[in-house]
Amino acid sequence: MDTRGEIQPLSNEPAQQEPEQRSRWLFWLRTLTFLVVPSLFVAFLAVGLLGSSPQELVGKSAPEFELPVLGSKEKLTSAELKGSPVVVNFWASWCIPCKEEAPTLEEKWRKYRAEGIRFVGVNVQDLEQDATAFVEEFGITFPSVRDTELELWNQFGVRGLPETFFIDHQWKFVSVGAGKEIGNRGATKILGAISPAVLESQIRALLERSKKGG
Repeated sequence: MDTRGEIQPLSNEPAQQEPEQRSRWLFWLRTLTFLVVPSLFVAFLAVGLLGSSPQELVGKSAPEFELPVLGSKEKLTSAELKGSPVVVNFWASWCIPCKEEAPTLEEKWRKYRAEGIRFVGVNVQDLEQDATAFVEEFGITFPSVRDTELELWNQFGVRGLPETFFIDHQWKFVSVGAGKEIGNRGATKILGAISPAVLESQIRALLERSKKGG
């Protein structure tokens, strides 16, 4: 028989060992698959939970804070806000959707402030002079605080900018409003501006909740 082009074993021993080696290799491959794949699943699940929506905050007490007010030497504390429904908006001057929603936030603040609603902006990842220029440009009259260390950002579980949190008179999270992710700036996700309809409906819900008390 012509055996040209074939690799022939030098003896029968290696040929007999080859299936055994392959079997051992397949055994370890199956073992690693059994152990590693579930571990990876758990790891991905954990990452997913850590990056989950702040909607999980709903019903929980909002964090306490004391932060400097932008453009002032004073500080604003959570204690001053308790007892009133509060809209908390995280923003930065370089954030395009923040610019888009700024007039809407100011409009709703002026419309409903006489009914007891409180608005607070939380400026993050920004230069103070740029933040001040933003407030002046859009004529923002409700206070903004500076969260330079991102402490409140982390406590609120902010996903990106801009993002708005609705807190009731008992200082508990009621809902979270933000558009879908539309981009990013470094590690910061950029979210779409909140719609006027959503903002108004959430404000009305907060005020109704406050009137009912409890």
